[in-house]
Amino acid sequence: YNQGENNTILSQTTTYRQRFKELFDIYKRDFPGIRRVYAFQIQPQSCTNDANWVLREVQRNLPSLSPDSISMLATAGAVLSQDSCHYRSAVTIEWGRRLYRQIYRDFFNGPSEISFNHPN
Repeated sequence: YNQGENNTILSQTTTYRQRFKELFDIYKRDFPGIRRVYAFQIQPQSCTNDANWVLREVQRNLPSLSPDSISMLATAGAVLSQDSCHYRSAVTIEWGRRLYRQIYRDFFNGPSEISFNHPN
């Protein structure tokens, strides 16, 4: 799950957690076998930037909704494209690699020494 840059307006950050919970509950209902959702935290510097840090804090705490089912992955340090909002193709490819390693660790007993989960 990767969404949030449009939610950095302060008024939207207050409902983000509840709206994510509603979406997560829909995922569980529609896909009863789902075992984990991987969410990417927005960048420190995002599109609108009004309440970027507020939303990042909300996202950092999303795993507390369901610690065994939600993982938050860090995105800080990724190179943005020229519009300072979207990511370059190489970043998307790197996130795919990171996500693969997380899934390998979580579902196939892969090595756990490398983690891209957001530090808490």
